[in-house]
Amino acid sequence: MNVRALAVLICALSCLGLFAADDFPIYVYPAPMAKTPPKIDGVLDDACWKDAPVVSGFIWYNKAEKMPVQTSFRVIYDAANLYFGVTCDEPRMDLLNPKPAPHDSMEVFQTEAIELFIEPQHGSGDYYQVAANAAGAVYDSHRTDPTWDSGAVAVAGRQKNAWTLEVAIPWKGMGVNRVESGMNMSFNVCRDRTLADAREWSCWAQVAANFHDPAHFANLALSPTPEQLGKLGPEFRKGDRTGPLLIFSNEGFSKTSYKALATAALTRTEELIRQLDAIRAGERDSAAAAELQKRLSPIREAVDACRRQVADEGFDAAAWARMDAQIEGLRRELAEAVWNARLSALFQSI
Repeated sequence: MNVRALAVLICALSCLGLFAADDFPIYVYPAPMAKTPPKIDGVLDDACWKDAPVVSGFIWYNKAEKMPVQTSFRVIYDAANLYFGVTCDEPRMDLLNPKPAPHDSMEVFQTEAIELFIEPQHGSGDYYQVAANAAGAVYDSHRTDPTWDSGAVAVAGRQKNAWTLEVAIPWKGMGVNRVESGMNMSFNVCRDRTLADAREWSCWAQVAANFHDPAHFANLALSPTPEQLGKLGPEFRKGDRTGPLLIFSNEGFSKTSYKALATAALTRTEELIRQLDAIRAGERDSAAAAELQKRLSPIREAVDACRRQVADEGFDAAAWARMDAQIEGLRRELAEAVWNARLSALFQSI
């Protein structure tokens, strides 16, 4: 291999490496709007909570393994507040010893606590933290600055094998003056389990290192219609995220929504194919152009097959999960197609 060819190869491989991304799952939680707000009393029996999907599956903060003791939560909102209802499973309720603490005291994190993270403008990196322990003591910060006051109200409750937490966080304190259907934000729910000798930290959306990782927060879509949800596809993947897209919703909502998402994703993929086709047509190296054509053909066929599947009346959430992974794989292939075609032509010429 000559020196120039080797330099081109190293440069190409380096560029491909720069675009490598994690494959963490991308969660989307469609939060319903509450017609009547919940009473913040630590008891999750208000009618409005029944409209919100219950989600669980918390993992260790630093690895993608499910926690042995789980946590579940729901999210709702109204014009004034964002509400969280959290249930913390606890097989050792006899050891639960809630301790009141002053506002913004680090003592909040020394016992059982829930940490909530909200990024009102998705992808901005500007986020807020509201934490509350099993006694309802609150710590809040703007990023890591505790001088910010959320105005949040938190009340904890007890069950036989769990403790609960209801939290109301005013929109105004987070700089959100108006909320409406279809808005998308970022959030995460995390848990500090520090009972006796148990020192466990878990989260819902997988993060890279610690809880303060807005690039990997989940998406919080406010009462989106299926059509709005479909258009939010690129928003959910901000930051060039490539992992599987998972949407949590009550039955009856998912089929139309997932079909809209799939249609929008395929349209974007077809546009990328058209762009690459234009590059192929203008490629001066005939070998590279032929190689690119060879790579695009099977991708076109795969997209056509996906289109036929979307037209199927049986398309549902499970079908979307499989298709999402397939479409994202195709898009990654397309993103690398030009480089790969040129590299292949280069090797053939050496």
